[in-house]
Amino acid sequence: TIEAALAYLGARFARFTGLVVPQVPTDGGFAAALRSASLHGRRTLEPFEIHQRRVLVPRSDDAVEGVRRVIVDDLRAGRQHMATFGEVEMDHARSARWVRDAVEELLVLDASGAAAGRGEALVQAAGMASFVRIATRQLAQHARCRVDVLRINGAAIAAAIVLESDHLAWLWKVAADPAFAHIAADAHLLL
Repeated sequence: TIEAALAYLGARFARFTGLVVPQVPTDGGFAAALRSASLHGRRTLEPFEIHQRRVLVPRSDDAVEGVRRVIVDDLRAGRQHMATFGEVEMDHARSARWVRDAVEELLVLDASGAAAGRGEALVQAAGMASFVRIATRQLAQHARCRVDVLRINGAAIAAAIVLESDHLAWLWKVAADPAFAHIAADAHLLL
């Protein structure tokens, strides 16, 4: 499939020189397939960005309880610190209508953050904002998506899109107001 995709792109676009595949674990099956395709096609495979993924693996009931206590303590301390700026609220948008509104807040936060400075904000990529709006609304209609929004005095300071299945949830996108970077609003939202 990878060979066919590269051949198609090479034949269709005269200026095609390579393909960037973001956020692929370097030790996974897809990365192995990319390495294999690069050898067969005499192409070079270069890491563009390497993302470290954090995974909580319970070692024992005591370890799980210790991690839970640290998270609860961090939440309490962070909420007290945020409360010095005003009333703190957490919204969990689940219906299509509320998801629509919350996605707009996330897009605004994303466009005001560091991603915009790098040209990587969702609204800067042609069609990406429309895709996000449509996909999240349709997923919400099937109870497969929610948008969590952390607010201070009613204003969104951090937001996250969470995709859900029957037994799992994936954090797809998080954005935060850079004016609140000093209190790590996005980290508190995730906690």
